[in-house]
Amino acid sequence: MLQAEFDQFALEYQQQHVASIRLSGETPDFFAQYKIDDVAARLARSGVKPRRILDFGAGVGNSLGPMRAAFPDSEITLLDPSSQSLDIARKRFPGQADFRHFDGETIPYDDASFDLAFAACVFHH
Repeated sequence: MLQAEFDQFALEYQQQHVASIRLSGETPDFFAQYKIDDVAARLARSGVKPRRILDFGAGVGNSLGPMRAAFPDSEITLLDPSSQSLDIARKRFPGQADFRHFDGETIPYDDASFDLAFAACVFHH
């Protein structure tokens, strides 16, 4: 999906997400927390403490709150092809991460730039 396609849904993404999971009885925050708790537990078992984290396809930043809580000393970068989604994330979480736009095809970082790459609800696009 191109940037313009993601941008057109950025403002209403939260409402669409809530509607799509309504039958579960849970909120987007529940699922974001669950995913980060799982990652944090796996890393703890392996003894890994990520210093630099990439949230690939971060969208409006739903994972950033739980990620920041689980990894308070880590540098976190949110990467997304939607500049409007990143603007929303930046307003929700000012100063809590590096918010980076990219073309959706070429990741603008060298290999091994991050200790952890996190991607949730991304690859089906």
